[in-house]
Amino acid sequence: MAGITHYESNLPNCLSASMWMSDGVQYRSNILHRVGAKVELHAHSYDHTARIRGCMKMIVIAPGREPVESTVGNGEEVFVPAWHRHSFELLEAVDDIGEVLCFWPEGSDE
Repeated sequence: MAGITHYESNLPNCLSASMWMSDGVQYRSNILHRVGAKVELHAHSYDHTARIRGCMKMIVIAPGREPVESTVGNGEEVFVPAWHRHSFELLEAVDDIGEVLCFWPEGSDE
């Protein structure tokens, strides 16, 4: 695995994040340090998948549509299409943290 290419800590909402590339895949690990911590609503120009650790409330807003809220359980994967705004809120931690591990083909975010 390639080394970490980017790391952020002390982000708002009790969040830290790191990014790396491996075998043609870009990864971003968002670590939520307490129940109620959030990955704020945002969108990307590319599709991506997110693997969840803990239990999260997920909100997805497709362009021109109303928000759709769902609960995503520990170990589940979700697919987020390009330009769909989305957020995650930690409802239940595993080993005192939650994680949203996002991944997408390297270069699709350029």
